[in-house]
Amino acid sequence: MTPYSKLQHLAAAIFFNGDKQKRYLAVFGHTAYFDGSGSPDEGNILCVGGYVSTVRDWNEFEVDWSKALKWAKVDAFHMKDFVSCRRQFSNKKWERKELRDEFIEKLVRATKRHVDHSMVAMVRLADWRIVNQEYALEESWLTPYALCGRTCVKMVHDWGDRRGIPRKHIEFFFEYGDRHQDHLRKRMQLDHNFEPNFKPKTDIVPFQACDLSAYESHKAEKKVEAGESISINDFRRSFIALLDIPYEHGIFYEADLRAICESAPIQMREERSS
Repeated sequence: MTPYSKLQHLAAAIFFNGDKQKRYLAVFGHTAYFDGSGSPDEGNILCVGGYVSTVRDWNEFEVDWSKALKWAKVDAFHMKDFVSCRRQFSNKKWERKELRDEFIEKLVRATKRHVDHSMVAMVRLADWRIVNQEYALEESWLTPYALCGRTCVKMVHDWGDRRGIPRKHIEFFFEYGDRHQDHLRKRMQLDHNFEPNFKPKTDIVPFQACDLSAYESHKAEKKVEAGESISINDFRRSFIALLDIPYEHGIFYEADLRAICESAPIQMREERSS
């Protein structure tokens, strides 16, 4: 029996509705999924990460990912629950490193087999706060999450442009619930004249892979920020394995944020008050 796939069901429904444009998207179109890691009010880094691939590959990904979940006897993967052994991972068996490593390897293998490209954007929060004191970043809907999400969309568009993929053939989904998603929505309307989709993680399996990607990227950058890492082997095995996927990763420091403000342009606060 073929495992049930919500994504496959959706694609099939679109394919047979007689709309030629949507029929094309169901078979040949691309979808990008993203999740956030970190909070704008605490820590050093906020990160948004995810993947882009064809609808067909995402369908196959969901089947492989679901097999890994079934092997582990869990309904879904949530990185915070996994690392802290909570909820579905509270069983004593999840304290065994061998089991944890094997499970993550299965998830990473499913991801590497079916995604085309990884995109991760990060903001150093202390730098954002410094620049926000001078420029109206927050009032321009360029809060850290919105800035990262906007950058991920640009990365996907640039990736598609290099491959001749029309931008209208790429759909964007962000996991619902992160703070300042209303700012991202407004920036997308302003910059690209479209609105991304925001959906709960329970509705879309690829968000679970994005959760893993964003967490690992966030964790790796924190090691770099702390000056702990001196070579690739100092990073987590799961992060190193994900680097086999073609990727674009970037982080905004103070100079980068100032450059955005000057090129946008974003008003300086003293100009707004005068």
